[in-house]
Amino acid sequence: MAEQIVVLEDGAIVDRGRHDELLAREGIYARMWRLQAAGA
Repeated sequence: MAEQIVVLEDGAIVDRGRHDELLAREGIYARMWRLQAAGA
């Protein structure tokens, strides 16, 4: 498991943290993760 995930958007870092932290923030990472988990 990664110690830190870095989220990029248009080449810029928009968020970083652990998986659980990023999910709790309800940002772009959480949206992408939910789409993937749903099989989209």
